[in-house]
Amino acid sequence: NQMAETVLSGVSSANVPNVWPHVEKFIKKACDYSRGQITPAAVYAELLQGDAQLWVASSEQRGIESGVITKITDNTLRRICTIEALGGNSHQRWMSHLHTIEEWASAKGCNAVQVNGRRGWAKMLRDYKLTSITLEKELGNE
Repeated sequence: NQMAETVLSGVSSANVPNVWPHVEKFIKKACDYSRGQITPAAVYAELLQGDAQLWVASSEQRGIESGVITKITDNTLRRICTIEALGGNSHQRWMSHLHTIEEWASAKGCNAVQVNGRRGWAKMLRDYKLTSITLEKELGNE
């Protein structure tokens, strides 16, 4: 069923203001999990400047279901596309389209795609490997 099929597509920085209201709640929830490392306002500013990329999972039948934020960074040896935030509904419907981001990242010269997220993503992304963990201790300075 063509109408029911969910697709993952990139949003141009010029079109971000039109799409953002439909994904902001999804991205806010993902930002909440980051414990203050990323905020919706900062993400939005980076999207407008072209420093980050917005992707949406949508179908004709259900509209926009999820939002994904990617960012490309160059470190000493490698260019990395990082999925910094991912939020929304029905990930299982569009996770098979993650290759869309991987192919885009490869065309941009990236050596790898990394996902910053909760532990549960490791189970869903079977062709990704766990390369590091982050340990955090609160110091009580609010």
